[in-house]
Amino acid sequence: MNVIQVGPLMLNFELLTFIISAITGYMALKYRMSKLAVSEEASVKFLNALVLGFLIWKLSLIIFDPKSVIQHPMSLLYFSGGEKGLWLAFAISTIYVWFGTKKDGTTFIMNLDGLGLGIIVSSSVYYLLLLIVDGVDLLFLTTLLFLNIVLTLFFYTSVMRKNWITIMVVLILVFWGAFDFIKEFSEDQMNTAGGVGIRLGDKAPDFELRNLDKQPVKLSDYVGKKVILNFWATWCPPCRAEMPHMEEFYNDNEQDVVILSVNLTHTENKQSHVGAFVEEYGLHFPVVLDLDGEVSDNYKIFAYPTTYMIDSQGFIQEIFQGPINYETMEKSISRMK
Repeated sequence: MNVIQVGPLMLNFELLTFIISAITGYMALKYRMSKLAVSEEASVKFLNALVLGFLIWKLSLIIFDPKSVIQHPMSLLYFSGGEKGLWLAFAISTIYVWFGTKKDGTTFIMNLDGLGLGIIVSSSVYYLLLLIVDGVDLLFLTTLLFLNIVLTLFFYTSVMRKNWITIMVVLILVFWGAFDFIKEFSEDQMNTAGGVGIRLGDKAPDFELRNLDKQPVKLSDYVGKKVILNFWATWCPPCRAEMPHMEEFYNDNEQDVVILSVNLTHTENKQSHVGAFVEEYGLHFPVVLDLDGEVSDNYKIFAYPTTYMIDSQGFIQEIFQGPINYETMEKSISRMK
């Protein structure tokens, strides 16, 4: 996942492609609804529902993690309500669309027709953009793009016949099959890796840095434990936002997980800022100093923060560019051996 950092903001390529594809999908939906000779309001309700859902998803952090928001208001900028927030947003958006449908007088088939095209077009554009931006998952993304084209053809053949039950059954079967294929493909890709490097499936390069007490610490010291390798700086707002989550997760999982925190000391105004930061946030996990930037260069750190999730054998399982919260760490660690 690549990001562009603009001041305190992390512009995620994947998020940008999502926004572009969502706009494209809405244009397709709007076009289709106009062909069905329905009012402008009938298509606008889907746009309103999308915006409403996004806002609820982001702001639901206040409901599901009020402590984090009160202590660190900037959390709202970088985090959301997670899966719980997503389900809440989906439920409220669905209710909004249902009431809108009652108001504009459109039928179920009309809405399914327009929404179906919008979803298929937006997801096709999304996968196509990812192919352009990131060719690593070429087979994965090409497969999904092909499935979308097939679904488009099937969708309109069925909708015109009003066989909406058939549509739902086939959609479930196709995506179920696609999920199994993609899962097996991803596992095969991981199995073919294994050399020392910084890609998924590679063995994380070892290094030695000194902690705040000037004691040497090696990454290899923690082989046998799952490691969250986090690169950060005291002046970085997203780093500040995620640190309370790091501390809480470490306290809850200290027996099985190590958070090895690498401060990008060569970017700090004063080295003393690091110790002050650790004391201010009450951090108990290991913090080491990358004084000359050699380790961050080896790990190609260009977005702050960046986190490598490393399994107990020392292999990289996931990479996150940008801040992560407790829920993200919990899910990632649970998938690792």
